[in-house]
Amino acid sequence: MTDMMKVKPPQFPDGPVDGAVLTRSLSLLYREVFSRLDVRYPNNDFSSGIVANGTGGVTLGTAAIPSGRIVGIPTLVTKITNTGTAQDQTFLPQVSAGNKLSVQNILALSATATATTATITIAAHTNQYGFGQTSYGSGSISGLSTNTLYYVYADDPTYSGGTVTYIATTNPQTITADNGRYYVGSITTPISATTANITGATSANPIVFQTSASHGWSTNEQVTFSALPGGFGSLNGTTKTITVIDTTHFSVAVDGSGFAAYTSGGTATRISTGTSGGGGAGGGGGGHGGILP
Repeated sequence: MTDMMKVKPPQFPDGPVDGAVLTRSLSLLYREVFSRLDVRYPNNDFSSGIVANGTGGVTLGTAAIPSGRIVGIPTLVTKITNTGTAQDQTFLPQVSAGNKLSVQNILALSATATATTATITIAAHTNQYGFGQTSYGSGSISGLSTNTLYYVYADDPTYSGGTVTYIATTNPQTITADNGRYYVGSITTPISATTANITGATSANPIVFQTSASHGWSTNEQVTFSALPGGFGSLNGTTKTITVIDTTHFSVAVDGSGFAAYTSGGTATRISTGTSGGGGAGGGGGGHGGILP
């Protein structure tokens, strides 16, 4: 203790020293020693590390260095306010301030649909963070609505990665409702691959088809035909772009004026094309933007 080395030893007169003199000298010595051990004494050995602040507490000095660090606590906390919040944005890593706190190595989301439901598939992927990488396993979410925007996330507060349970929600606020949630990305599921029964068709240019019930389709969507009768059978197995006339009628750009009159039978099935999703995390998948829409 360097400050203790400054304590002067007691001075005794030449010759015998009586008990009273010895007691007084040692008392002065002990008082000096103990005062230098007291944090309230401004010149003690702890003055650069911990000193009394006069209000019943102590103040940590520049020499109060946490184990494993090379600078003192005052330097380490300069960017934290008295209320424990960040002093300013420089408290964050540069990649965070620039919305690149994490980046996925690929766009991990894809989706397919049947006639009634959709499935989102999540490919195995890796997130690059400032502290290192976290890898996530593949997975899928089934039984979802078709033609719907979903936000996909997983609960992983410890950045453990590996096998996680992926969850899809239509509410983007659900992603940020828990600080432990990893945002995988967003994706719109495909339209449903519904099938309509054909009950009539015109031998005209273009051909107009009638369905037994409301088809629910839109102009510029595509359908494939099956089991059409007579000359209309030349369309079986082909894919055509439709123009919707009303809820039970649509046309295709095919000249059917040479076909015999339609009799009965046949179906049309709407084509459902798989979709890909946008990246999540902080910087998106493969560097693409991952901000919530």
